[in-house]
Amino acid sequence: MSQTSFDANGSVWRLRSLVAMGHSGRRLARALGIREDRVRRLLRGQTKVIDRRTFLNVYYLFEAWWDKRPPARTGSEKAAITIAYQTAARNRWPTPANLDEPELDRDPGYRPKPGWKHGAGVGVADDYPLGVAVAEQKAS
Repeated sequence: MSQTSFDANGSVWRLRSLVAMGHSGRRLARALGIREDRVRRLLRGQTKVIDRRTFLNVYYLFEAWWDKRPPARTGSEKAAITIAYQTAARNRWPTPANLDEPELDRDPGYRPKPGWKHGAGVGVADDYPLGVAVAEQKAS
């Protein structure tokens, strides 16, 4: 890929679908190694173009977590999951299985059919599937 900037729409829907699995914006930001406010702007659809690194990191995070729920080890993690589910339900964001993946990056105007459903996943997601180095990068 020689492209340096990418339409953010596919990444937005990938992140929204991970929220529908219970992953909070804070958890997404930590795993991607970016600031939480940047993730919030993506989730709100306020970011139209993203850089190559963000595009690839969102893609790989989605691949790692699309069928995984976040850990619920503490009260704060459980609360964050509840808030993520509520946010996805209120906005009718689909779970990853309800996305048409081939269309996500091919069609800049892609919008999945609305229809939030609880996503239980097949296991618990790692905290840093992209590696600790990504999580420890300076926020951009």
